[in-house]
Amino acid sequence: MKVSNLLKKIVVSVGLATASWAAMAANDIQVMYVGPPQAGPPIIMAQAFGQALNKDGAANSFVSHSDCVGSLKAINDNENVVYFMSDATTLVMKRRGDNCYPKFEPKDIVGTMSSSWHICKKPGTPNMSSKKFIFGTTTVLPGEGVVRDLNKRNGIGAVNVGMKSSSQILAAVLSGDVDFGMINPGVAEPLMAEGKLSCPLTFIPQGTDAVPSKNFIGNTYDMTIPDLRCQYLMVLKTKDPKVREQVLKAAQGGEFTKFLQTNSYIDVQIDNFKTSDVENFNNRMVTTEKELY
Repeated sequence: MKVSNLLKKIVVSVGLATASWAAMAANDIQVMYVGPPQAGPPIIMAQAFGQALNKDGAANSFVSHSDCVGSLKAINDNENVVYFMSDATTLVMKRRGDNCYPKFEPKDIVGTMSSSWHICKKPGTPNMSSKKFIFGTTTVLPGEGVVRDLNKRNGIGAVNVGMKSSSQILAAVLSGDVDFGMINPGVAEPLMAEGKLSCPLTFIPQGTDAVPSKNFIGNTYDMTIPDLRCQYLMVLKTKDPKVREQVLKAAQGGEFTKFLQTNSYIDVQIDNFKTSDVENFNNRMVTTEKELY
């Protein structure tokens, strides 16, 4: 994928995220991501699911609210809503004093999946060392905690710079504004294939086709949470059995499955969730807050 094409994809995702409520049909399934950022991989995933619904003939509209209040109101005010929420955004907004956690039951969960990051640089950039360098992380991540681990536990000279999304970090790495950056595999790997980006480390223990497991950061560096990831819950609010059937069909279908695989989402599970699954989601936020903030 050319850099220009990638940037066009990001622009399209942001443009689609401004869809008007007035344009929605009353019976559409609303598809959304809860809270910020309303750009980058989380939005692209929500839109990909909307496209899967479209392919199966289920009318849906993508909606966007960059704040928690607007997101929760949209869920509350509509009958049929599929929303994606992440432990990263939920935790960050909680620390800012905002509630980004909708009310739901385990039976409402349609799926879970996780994304993680590669640590990437421009080809030719020296490897990380004790010499000071700029390290880009997204603001929905505990970037200071990751950099603290690199520096205090491993003698690295990283200086953290927070940005809104993997796409912004990618642009900063390519322009030379930052030396290394934590970038989502779905954003990074097309540029790796073109030889424009190198990702020598990954937070994914099993690795990906582009970055093998031997490059797992835990193999080289002492990190508090070496398998750092962002876990998503995909939740359905509806009282209509037909809507649930449509949503499950799309979630289990080939188009959405292919999207998740292509973009290196891990630990994917669809349907049949229990209270323990919600507890695991909550406990991961507790652990992350304790260890990296």
